[in-house]
Amino acid sequence: MDFSSSSVFDQHKGTLLPVGDAVEDTDLTVVYQAAASGDVNTLTAVIREDPSILECCDAEGCTPLMHAVSGLQVDTVKLLLKMGANINTQDACGRTSLSLATYLGWLEGCVSLLRNGAKQNIPDKNGRLPLHAATAEPDVRLLNVLLQQSSLSEINHQDNEGMTSLHWAAFHNRPQHVQTLLHKGADLTLVDKDLKTALHWAVQMAAEEQSDRMASDMELHMKQRCVIKFPHVEKMAAASSDNSTKDNLCSGWPCTNVTPQNLEHLDQLIHMNQEIMTLELCKELNISFSALKLWW
Repeated sequence: MDFSSSSVFDQHKGTLLPVGDAVEDTDLTVVYQAAASGDVNTLTAVIREDPSILECCDAEGCTPLMHAVSGLQVDTVKLLLKMGANINTQDACGRTSLSLATYLGWLEGCVSLLRNGAKQNIPDKNGRLPLHAATAEPDVRLLNVLLQQSSLSEINHQDNEGMTSLHWAAFHNRPQHVQTLLHKGADLTLVDKDLKTALHWAVQMAAEEQSDRMASDMELHMKQRCVIKFPHVEKMAAASSDNSTKDNLCSGWPCTNVTPQNLEHLDQLIHMNQEIMTLELCKELNISFSALKLWW
């Protein structure tokens, strides 16, 4: 289920297999190698002779621009774009140059591609966007760069497994990434194909360093955003001699019919494992049942 930058180019590194006759094969191999190594002079000469080479793909669907990305050659990337390379071409796996650069954790390359119009909303064949890939990179700056131009729909985009970038951040045990995504509006209530939220993944990774903190941060953020404010009212009210505690707990709800009595009733239903009745009350109070189940 995991993905990492180490495997992104394994399938075509060193296997620069173009299409065409023998002469074209030699020329294209030279182009791919020049792009990956940053041999600007050779690259320029060959492409000027035949500009169509810019969009020639190897056996894995990779263009010269993608090979420049694989070699982390920022000057070559800029040159190829200036010469007219299509920045949003997808390889055989559906990955764009931006997606590949993100999987590699190449911050400088991503910045250059974004400045030249690379799109972030093109999913690969796994349904993943560059935002998903950025969660595997330990340096949160890469994610921050992508988020500067990301829409909320992209932030909450679910891949073929139902995983959002927040799911993957929790899966990869990246507390900083989780916090960054939450501040940008990532939806904590979305579930993947295994019916797991990002919080479920955070808890599952509890054995990893800082995972407990990450899960706690998610819970706190959900409460602060009023996705769910479930207080176990009877316990909290016991600390107060009046109803001020209950009244305060009801503040901030998106609907006006949430009262201390409703919360007490909800709390009792949960403790009694009355899921159907709890669901009905959640509908009545306009409370997210999927979010509520995180505290079940």
